[in-house]
Amino acid sequence: AHHIEELRTPDICKSLAQELSRLMGEELLMRTKLLKAGVRDVSKEVELPANKLDALDEESADYDDKRLCHSCKHICFFSAVACECSESKVSCLRHSHYMCRCTTKRKYLLIWTTEDEMKETLARVEMRGEQLEKVSKSVSQSSCGVTSNHGSTDGASGSSGDLLHHQTYVVPVEPICPLETEVPALVTSDTSTCD
Repeated sequence: AHHIEELRTPDICKSLAQELSRLMGEELLMRTKLLKAGVRDVSKEVELPANKLDALDEESADYDDKRLCHSCKHICFFSAVACECSESKVSCLRHSHYMCRCTTKRKYLLIWTTEDEMKETLARVEMRGEQLEKVSKSVSQSSCGVTSNHGSTDGASGSSGDLLHHQTYVVPVEPICPLETEVPALVTSDTSTCD
């Protein structure tokens, strides 16, 4: 939503706002569940580089490559989970339990986008939609009541099922193949096989 003025119709704004709202709800729910499960929040201790949304340059692409979820390969845009056992591996909030065999007390949450920033972005999109709606109404009133219907914007196909799934989803935080003993600080985990 850094290019908010490029949004041209109320329907596009409404669809974008619905998707942002869904993503924000899922993100915040998953963060809360992970924190309750014992994953540490280090956002006040570590300052991460800001998301660069205004340019598609090589530096930004390289940085995005470093925050690919090791499991699903999505870019961890809002936040990620990392572990003390690896200096380079991160996972999205859904797949932190696949990352390594370490306990949750060794894992921590990296946050690039705060809750306030997400809410501010959503509010800007909704405000833009309201502006465009006012313009659209004034134009349709002045054009003898001729209006067009661009279809329903109730959400993307499958998004309601996705929303229900994430509201009831129990975040697995235990490693798939837990180690019998605590791992020393500098030893990496092997996630390829289980004993």
